[in-house]
Amino acid sequence: MAATLRDVAHRARVSPSTVSRVLNNINTSILISEETRQRVLSAAQEVGYKPNVVARQLVRQQSFDLICVIVPHASPSVLTHPFYMSVVQGIAHTCQQQGYAVTLYFADTNTPDPHILARDYGRIQDIPANGIILTTTYLNEQYVPRLLADNIPFVHIGHFASNTPPTTHFVDVDNVMGGRLATEHLQQQGHQRIATITGDLTMPAGQDRLVGYQTAMLHAGLPTPPAWIVPGTFDPDSGYVGMQQLLALSPRPTAVFAAGDAMAIGAIQAIQEAGLTIPGDIALVGFDDLPQAAHTTPPLTTVQQPTTRLGEVAAEMLLAHVTAVSPPPAHIILQPHLIIRDSS
Repeated sequence: MAATLRDVAHRARVSPSTVSRVLNNINTSILISEETRQRVLSAAQEVGYKPNVVARQLVRQQSFDLICVIVPHASPSVLTHPFYMSVVQGIAHTCQQQGYAVTLYFADTNTPDPHILARDYGRIQDIPANGIILTTTYLNEQYVPRLLADNIPFVHIGHFASNTPPTTHFVDVDNVMGGRLATEHLQQQGHQRIATITGDLTMPAGQDRLVGYQTAMLHAGLPTPPAWIVPGTFDPDSGYVGMQQLLALSPRPTAVFAAGDAMAIGAIQAIQEAGLTIPGDIALVGFDDLPQAAHTTPPLTTVQQPTTRLGEVAAEMLLAHVTAVSPPPAHIILQPHLIIRDSS
């Protein structure tokens, strides 16, 4: 059986896309070191790889000014979720300004199934992209070590677990500060029994917003009973169910910080179905400032994170890395802002 690109990649310990770029002499000076190039050429000779001449000519005719954006297929509403829509819009706008096309790939970078992980990662390696942007960070992130090992340029939206190399590129919002802003605002309104519906705690953003809440409560000398910390998943259903749990407590909290606007919208439904008023009976603060937040009843007080700017900065960082025009900073942290409306 004739040797394939994957055989060469396995032998050279690189990705198939790297083999393709070396053998077709595409952007190798930008993306691939001389040591890696020589290793690929040696591996191709050792396994007896013979390129398909027709396919090679087709590849040479293609433009490889392409950025791959990985979004989580685990979210059922990812195609309509305002966060991802806004982030991708920022990425696309910046890439197009610099002459790069954008392609989306839906993958679960947190999957415990090694077969699914290997399948999806292999497909991503075959995309002729100059670099990758990952839009969601998990504590058990599976792609980052593979991308680092394969020397594939990438930027992550959201910070990493502590064991990730400090030079790894990411852009994030100060989620701890955002959680503090939300909780301190409720304290300033005179509330002491303040609960929270957390975000997904397998994600740094979920954990950080919880830390912000806990820090603000600790500094104010206020208690945080375990029953007041209800886990959520950033989707409206978890906000609805979480709010029902809080309403069943006695005494119930007088205020709630929902760590995502989608959950806050679910919480509003639960409060109103219980015949209670916002903010008269329960004050509520969200996080994100999604477009819907200004149009809920009542309009939602929330912590605004610049989602479009997150996408723009991620693209700027990656393109600076890919083109080697200037070395991008490893980390950029954007600041959140409190938007006060009628729900608090």
